[in-house]
Amino acid sequence: MVTGGSKGWGAAIVERFAAEPCELFINFAHDRHAAESLAAKVSALGNMVHVVQADMGTEEGIDRLFATIQNVTDVLDVVVHNAFYLTNANPMSTDRKDWLRAMEVGPLALMNIAQAASPMMPNSTGRIVATSSVATMRLFHPTQGLGYFPMAVAKGALEVSVRYLATELAPREITVNAVAGGYIGTPNLLEAPEAFLQAIARKTPYGRIPSAAEMANVVYMLASADAAVTTGQIIVADGGFTLV
Repeated sequence: MVTGGSKGWGAAIVERFAAEPCELFINFAHDRHAAESLAAKVSALGNMVHVVQADMGTEEGIDRLFATIQNVTDVLDVVVHNAFYLTNANPMSTDRKDWLRAMEVGPLALMNIAQAASPMMPNSTGRIVATSSVATMRLFHPTQGLGYFPMAVAKGALEVSVRYLATELAPREITVNAVAGGYIGTPNLLEAPEAFLQAIARKTPYGRIPSAAEMANVVYMLASADAAVTTGQIIVADGGFTLV
């Protein structure tokens, strides 16, 4: 199950899991067309797909998502929490509503999702992966970075939550990890001015922006058997962006 799975990094994660036979639940909040188009693409590969519109920032939304899942199956192997709330607000201009909304969709949702999902997860093979951001470690840009304030705070709390959840679920060998990305080559980012994209590439030791598919591979790795003893970790995957 992937929250925020209709577009961007989330859609790439869905497509990575769909490359092998599986049953998928794609959660989205607003863009039904994008979610259903992705579901059709995944279904054409021979996978069973369920599309669920639900707001991860509300208890009602999470209840609706898991009610749908439980109507289909009583086993959930992998959960990826990718939904997040982004608003362009600096610390001095952020209001209570935006700050709380970022927290509700981010770390609070992760906690509630883990509480609902873990009873359905098999011991030793259950996997919870959250997507985070290098905005918890540094500003993307001296001015633009300030606008990530509510999301960055929420992602920081999400990373702390990952460590605590991982510790509590460790006796069952259910792993909980996060992948922190920098700039990711999603369709939205690639619509930015070419000069801006080139500037990011120059600041990245790889000399390019990681693709959404490459970032999805990292999530998939953490959900695989190869990562059975990796838990409570924040894996930075940014082409070296945060090194310089």
